[in-house]
Amino acid sequence: MSSCDIADQKIEGYEAFTSLTDTLDSCDKSVFLLFRGSNNDKGVSWCPDCVKAEPIIKDVYDSLDNKQTRALIQVSVGNREVWKDPKCSFRTDPRLKLTNIPTIIKWKGGRIIDDECSKVDVLRKFFLG
Repeated sequence: MSSCDIADQKIEGYEAFTSLTDTLDSCDKSVFLLFRGSNNDKGVSWCPDCVKAEPIIKDVYDSLDNKQTRALIQVSVGNREVWKDPKCSFRTDPRLKLTNIPTIIKWKGGRIIDDECSKVDVLRKFFLG
């Protein structure tokens, strides 16, 4: 059984992400971070690639066994203007160095980006690691 209480969740912005990192560092679960564009006023991500990939990611992730040994955290990076700023903290953080969204990072190892996030076989292999 895992000694950390991280569960699937959604967080908004860099401050929320950084407040979670100490817990992630001590967690023995496989923690996957899905970086995505924040929702617009219609309740969907402004990022069309994120909108395309998210249902596929969710379907693959939800189909896996042993959910108690892994967690998927959706991290919204901000609106388009925030994300496109070269000084965006998600781009400059040396632990992340994001260049594209969507991006899925396995905390403590590995990442898939952009179109790879919409490929069922790639996702399944990545989540099962």
